[in-house]
Amino acid sequence: MKYWYRHSTTLSSRKFSIFIDSWGMAVECTVIRQKLSDKGVAKNVQLDLFTPDDGIYEYAVIYSNKTLRADHLWEFYNGRAAMEHQIAELKGEFGFDAIPTHHYQGNSAYQLISQLTYNLVRNFQLDARLAQARPRTASRTNLFSFASLGTLRFEWIAAAGRIINRSGAQVLKLCQNERRRQRFELIRTSLDRLAA
Repeated sequence: MKYWYRHSTTLSSRKFSIFIDSWGMAVECTVIRQKLSDKGVAKNVQLDLFTPDDGIYEYAVIYSNKTLRADHLWEFYNGRAAMEHQIAELKGEFGFDAIPTHHYQGNSAYQLISQLTYNLVRNFQLDARLAQARPRTASRTNLFSFASLGTLRFEWIAAAGRIINRSGAQVLKLCQNERRRQRFELIRTSLDRLAA
């Protein structure tokens, strides 16, 4: 491939068609190359069949039915790849990577409960107005910026407090933290608004 269309100083692309026998049709693919350096560097990959870079450029081939310019397709692909962080959170914070039983139905139920819990925590942040809207970009990642369950656990549950007896009633008294108080007040008013 001699001719590349430059999108920036580090990103260029080229389209080509390849005929796939099993599909009985030609598909158009986009090759993206991203410049790593001006001179070759030592490669840090351990692939036996091929290396995705030559020390100067890193290459990627994308097949998509989207009609986007190649640089926008690259940003869209990278935005979709952001789901890897969500999968990591699902596995780490919600126990999705555990196999607790020796039965298919039990493991399926466990993973469905993990997914449901993940979605409920995300939905709670939307309902309580805790999720911040993100600016629209070409990568088209999430519309909102969510806090991880670990962050929520640290901010809400791991709070110093004590139970005191006030007029015959036991009351949980937290340490004086203005930011936490404002956060709890926002949650309370948001949930009251939903219940009305």
